[in-house]
Amino acid sequence: MSDKTKSEIQLAAEASIIGSILNKRDLMMHLAGITAEHFVDKAHSRAWQRMLKDPTIDDELSLQLADQELSDQHVKRIAASRHGEKTIVRARDYLIESRRLRDIRRIANETLGAIEEGNDRSENILINMSRALKAMEGAQSAAMPAHLVAQQLKQKGNSQPISTGLSTLDYVLHGGVHLGLLTGIFARYKHGKTLLASTIAHNLEKQTVPTLAFTLERRQGDFERFIAARCLNVDKQDLDFEDPATASFWEQYCETQRTLYYYHRPGITIDELRSQILAAYFAHGIKVVIVDYWQLITIIGTKQSRSEKQWDSAQMLADLASELDIAIIVTGQLNQEGHPHGSEGILAAAGLVIRMQRPDDQEYVFFDALVSNQGPARSKGSPQHPAATIALPGPHFEDFREAA
Repeated sequence: MSDKTKSEIQLAAEASIIGSILNKRDLMMHLAGITAEHFVDKAHSRAWQRMLKDPTIDDELSLQLADQELSDQHVKRIAASRHGEKTIVRARDYLIESRRLRDIRRIANETLGAIEEGNDRSENILINMSRALKAMEGAQSAAMPAHLVAQQLKQKGNSQPISTGLSTLDYVLHGGVHLGLLTGIFARYKHGKTLLASTIAHNLEKQTVPTLAFTLERRQGDFERFIAARCLNVDKQDLDFEDPATASFWEQYCETQRTLYYYHRPGITIDELRSQILAAYFAHGIKVVIVDYWQLITIIGTKQSRSEKQWDSAQMLADLASELDIAIIVTGQLNQEGHPHGSEGILAAAGLVIRMQRPDDQEYVFFDALVSNQGPARSKGSPQHPAATIALPGPHFEDFREAA
């Protein structure tokens, strides 16, 4: 199809929508997603805006009186373009598709321009492109007919929870971590948050689930130290990288392509966290993100209180989990009352918030839910009947089993 033909179809579709609405206002119910930006012809765009603002414009004369810049040629075309529902729906779909193609072409040109300039990193170019595409979709009407929502729901189906590898924790989480949901796991200082997070990361990797772990507190590589020691069946303190007996293990281990990715950044800002999650999502198909731990995320350039900043960071992560349909797990500290520090934000934003308790610094823990939108709040274990225990090698967490 030539550019001239496309232009003629575009103008005809625009005139059809305006002329048909002037003739029968009830047809407007089919055009909720159409905005002035869908019209290429400036006169048509102005006419559409005036019609939306003034429902008394119901014929060509009232339209021309409202917009005296409207030419006779435009008026004649609009007057000759009175059609029924089926035609106006086709015209609507054409305008929507045409605008999307224009936006995609613009985004592609901007992306190619950024590549040619060579002043930005590839991941930033990709993030900017993805944001522009999201903004493009957001420019469409947010209101969707119920039958289309039902169709999308049916096509998507039910996302099955992903097991954490601990049946006791899965029980409290109603099956495991859920795509599209923010999950919080909280414990007191030095009660095993990082150890539990590394255990979950390794168990997810054994299921080949692409996972990104943010380590914000400990030394770089501590997660991996736990995991490598577990694979070698030794305690992390006994790792000997020069031992000839383990040389073949390390050679293979270091060359194996895996599904676990790390980002170590103490003091990470909320904007950088979001940026890195987006980059990993598009680069590696990340399905689960683990942030160890939540209260260490910083928000700069604002006069908000600490609790307000934590509220924003929790809501950002919840929104991102929903937007990308990924599971995000954050660990964090409990205060003396047994609630997360800055709890209002995380309790409001997360779909599940779990408390891990380790009485008297024993090797045993039990779990209970502070928040659960997946069903009734569940708990597993007690001081007398633990749910999970710290075990070697590694160490790592595993489900508690009574001694035979």
